[in-house]
Amino acid sequence: MSDFDDLTELSDKQVWERFNDVQDADRAECLYELSRRSYSKSDYKTALILAEQSRDLLLALGELANAAELANTYIAVGVNASNLNKHELVIENVEKALAITKENELNNRFEDYDILATAYECTEQFEKAIDLHNWMLENYSNQDDEIGCASHLAQIAANYGGLKQYDQALLKAESALEIALRIEDTGLTLLIQTHIAEYLYELGQYDEAFEKVDQLMNSYQILNNDEKIIELKYLRCQILWMQDKTDQSFADLLDLSKEVKDTNEESIQQRITIEKSIIRCLEQLGGKANRKEAQERQKKLEDLEKLTKVE
Repeated sequence: MSDFDDLTELSDKQVWERFNDVQDADRAECLYELSRRSYSKSDYKTALILAEQSRDLLLALGELANAAELANTYIAVGVNASNLNKHELVIENVEKALAITKENELNNRFEDYDILATAYECTEQFEKAIDLHNWMLENYSNQDDEIGCASHLAQIAANYGGLKQYDQALLKAESALEIALRIEDTGLTLLIQTHIAEYLYELGQYDEAFEKVDQLMNSYQILNNDEKIIELKYLRCQILWMQDKTDQSFADLLDLSKEVKDTNEESIQQRITIEKSIIRCLEQLGGKANRKEAQERQKKLEDLEKLTKVE
């Protein structure tokens, strides 16, 4: 896009005036620049529309379109769609962008592969995500980038977790942890250890998982990370349940439910998850009073679930 540097110096109004005065690829360039500006303002809906329009103008040019510019518009659509959780749209556009760059021997950014991998994960295409992360892992390894290696090993582990192949997930996570400890990356180390606790739980290694959770809770309390503390407390309750310690699990779940505030959709989802476990405990404990409370909580749970419905 030959006039891109020039466009950055113009106001939005001037870019639109330029748009009306030019044709074809120059019009696409104007829309691309306006999309970029909307993205920088976190107006992803507008940015997406403009990026799609820019892409379509270039597509209409057929073989006359510049391959790099066309790939960039596909990526712009994917990036904005990702921010709007339109994962199928991300996959459609980023896959096309990567195909264009491969066919024309153009360079890609690792971020583009990350966006695609995330979309695969969100649509439960875990095998495809693993393939991408393995490719990125190889490239980071060739560059001796240990942070990149540890991060992608952890992502590979998470995708094996999505496939419920927890033995493989644990192996990959332990490899990631070894690197994270060596480079003394505290945040990454704690994140990987949290996933390891989850994999141990899923593998039925409850004593090891319980010990890991207690260690992690101490670390997150020092960091005042309430979100992770709540996640770990819930996992602890799940472990107690699987160890047939229903009374303790129930008591801890009741305490935990008081800590979660319905401030946003994520916290409401946490409350829903906790309430389902409380109801399960009440049903397991039995007795008329517990069954009655379970029924009352079920009604409240249904009201909570209505709050998460997308209109």
